[in-house]
Amino acid sequence: NKQAVGGQIALRPPGSSNGHVGGAGDLPPTQWHIDGMGQGKHSPFSLLVGVTLSPATESNMGNFCVFPGSHTQLLPVLKDQVLAGSSLFSSETNGMKPGFWGFQVMAEPGDVVFVHQKLAHRGGPNASHGIRYQVYFRLRHVNHEAYVTDGSLLDDLWVEFEGLRDLTTATTAPAKAIVIPDTVSQEALEQIQKSGSPLAAELYLKRVVATV
Repeated sequence: NKQAVGGQIALRPPGSSNGHVGGAGDLPPTQWHIDGMGQGKHSPFSLLVGVTLSPATESNMGNFCVFPGSHTQLLPVLKDQVLAGSSLFSSETNGMKPGFWGFQVMAEPGDVVFVHQKLAHRGGPNASHGIRYQVYFRLRHVNHEAYVTDGSLLDDLWVEFEGLRDLTTATTAPAKAIVIPDTVSQEALEQIQKSGSPLAAELYLKRVVATV
């Protein structure tokens, strides 16, 4: 029950760092954003799908970065931000935002990430010699506009994810920090899954290999 909004080719050239280069799990805790927040707007889509087009198999190669569990913590304050017409959650540089632990996702060409629209994320630093290429698709539930209009998307993270509702933890579950090695091995993926982190359901880190 999802409709594609369109594709975005995202290039991250060498030298892109936002002032920070570090290890895979060493990101500034407030340096993140949520897509489509600002001027009273919110929830422009349901699901972000990112397809890796160039290798990001080590830290600081322009990797996609996520802040696990952040959407469960941010949901209670999103409505206030929307009513105030605030663009706070759209700014990566504003240090007044809540801080979360985040990490750089290691990916091969063809790997795919599925990301809840309200999960805090960012583009990672690129200290490599090559441009990072990624294509993003933004999908909308068939009833998306109705849920925006009636405010459901500011009250319920899973109203558009009927198949995931029974698999997720409560929306008030705390964000949980997990130590991730620089290379995301199968053993590390299993460690994340067993940890009980909200990440296991809403941003399942296990690689989904797509034919691109």
